Amino acid sequence: MIIDALLEVNPYYKFAENLTDPEKYMTYTDSLVKYVETAKKKEFASAQKILKRLHSRELYQCVGEKLLDHTQISQLESVTNQDIVNC
Repeated sequence: MIIDALLEVNPYYKFAENLTDPEKYMTYTDSLVKYVETAKKKEFASAQKILKRLHSRELYQCVGEKLLDHTQISQLESVTNQDIVNC
């Protein structure tokens, strides 16, 4: 859920662009999430809603899982989001 919240604010905060730069990446701490939670920006509202759900333990529901052996992993590259929904 934290990733979903951060993806919501990435168009405004642009932190994902720095993930491949070790110097900048090392500056990211839990304070990034705290910043998103406390920012008074309307663009952050959807991310704040996700983080509020996380803190109140209204977590995403698991709809299933599948264990794969090493021979099945290579087939994952061709799986689309729609394939998962259809399954």
